[in-house]
Amino acid sequence: MQQKQATEIDRNMKIKTGIEETDIVFYDAKSDSFDLYGLLWEERFKRIPTEVAEAASEGVSYMHTSTAGGRLRFVTDSEYVAISCKVDKLMNFSIIPLSGTCGFSLYADGIFKSGLYPALGMKDGFESIVHFGDKKMREIMIRFPIYCDVEELLVGVQEDAVIQKAPKYSIQTPVVFYGSSITQGGCMMRPGSEYVSVLSDWLDFDFINLGFAGNAKGEKAIAEYIAGLRMSAFVLDYDYNAPTSEFLESTHEPFFQTIRKQQPKLPILMISAPNFHYLKDAQIRREIIKRTYQNAKQQGDNKVWFIDGETLWGEEWHRCTIDCVHPNDLGGLRMAETIAPVLEKILKEEI
Repeated sequence: MQQKQATEIDRNMKIKTGIEETDIVFYDAKSDSFDLYGLLWEERFKRIPTEVAEAASEGVSYMHTSTAGGRLRFVTDSEYVAISCKVDKLMNFSIIPLSGTCGFSLYADGIFKSGLYPALGMKDGFESIVHFGDKKMREIMIRFPIYCDVEELLVGVQEDAVIQKAPKYSIQTPVVFYGSSITQGGCMMRPGSEYVSVLSDWLDFDFINLGFAGNAKGEKAIAEYIAGLRMSAFVLDYDYNAPTSEFLESTHEPFFQTIRKQQPKLPILMISAPNFHYLKDAQIRREIIKRTYQNAKQQGDNKVWFIDGETLWGEEWHRCTIDCVHPNDLGGLRMAETIAPVLEKILKEEI
């Protein structure tokens, strides 16, 4: 018997690609019609300059072009919004769906409206469209993929539609997050479910996501780059990528001190790994991070905070992970719920 495709059995699972509208006009995402957040442009969208990534490690060089945390914001009265994108370096994981690795997420007036997802078998790009059903002004945010590279992004609207700048974030100076795949967004179902994006939505701040899956190891080149950024706060969250607790001990406080030396008044939040109950040396790692925090406090630094990773997933922590390492979407939400009160307090003190 011939095997059927899953989408033949349940047609609701089929991703519709291809755009048939005859009144559509496409605009380059880099044009002045839009505001781009969380990414820079160097022949393609990137999170840090290539020279910094190459100075850090081969792994960071590979990961720095993943577009995690990228956002495009604008206001339009178009009845639909479409994208046409060119992508490269498709990453296939058994525990992360294509909707998360290579899909875009579209939000209208702060609410998730739909995914802009590639079809199975996509190789170098795709088109997708979201219909709203009526013509009225909406504030649009398109979140970039968590893992794949985006070489080009075009945004399509009706040819007679208005395009305006979206309102600025309440906190315009970015919060910078440095960490592992957990920070980057593995293993979320779609962009916007990772704890960093949820926090941004709740507290209305701009951010830069410097999560480098498997490759956040406290490198000096990354610390020096981050130290030179203009930030409203910095979140240090790379526990899990340190290959051993000894490695973490040798890098964590020096990384913090590099940032602190250049930015003595910057609020810095330190977080230990959320998979506490699965990590063999979790207690040792937690104490290393806590020691960096306590040493700073003892030296009179009142701009540091610490969150114990054991608290991040709550009482039913076993429901919050897909593989005993990475959070699922529930785990991402639980992390945001735990971090939000602390980060909100930090940001309110700085405004």
